[in-house]
Amino acid sequence: MVILPSLKKVFIHIPRTSGTALSHALTKAFPDSVYRNGYRDHHTTAQQAKIQFPDFETFTILRTPTDIFRSHYGWILRNAENLRDGWEPWFRTAILESSRRTLDGQSLHCLENNILCGSMGFWGTYCLPETKVFLYEDWPYHHIEHYLTRELDVRAENQTLHALLPLSQKVQVAIEERCQLDYQKFYQ
Repeated sequence: MVILPSLKKVFIHIPRTSGTALSHALTKAFPDSVYRNGYRDHHTTAQQAKIQFPDFETFTILRTPTDIFRSHYGWILRNAENLRDGWEPWFRTAILESSRRTLDGQSLHCLENNILCGSMGFWGTYCLPETKVFLYEDWPYHHIEHYLTRELDVRAENQTLHALLPLSQKVQVAIEERCQLDYQKFYQ
């Protein structure tokens, strides 16, 4: 989550949507910004942000749910190869355990345990009806610059090499069922 007090806006970071790159760009472009990057604050929901900042608008980037799951799997594999010092032991264990699964297995594990999103998909979990949504597939940074009336220096990070990995039909159906709101609202 990045708070932009001068604009009265809060960026809501949905996992695996290029939010880290945008967060860094926002903190560079807005000296008064506050970047909350902790286990609990990094992926704050719009509902939680509105409690703290009731007069602020919220905005986010949304990506197709299947791409989010693919990107998450790629992130797990990259981090399992190079576990970072300083990570909590439970987190290191979770990364190693997850890296032993296939893309399908990890995606089903996330769905069954409400990891990445809750029962209402990504939009339903992280956003409010009034949250301004920019679609990842539209390369949203120019639109966001216009929305914020500020030029941003966005450097894409963590490019996934697993975007083309196939998901089984069973997993695709499970993701589509969980993320119906995402598809209905933005992808149909």
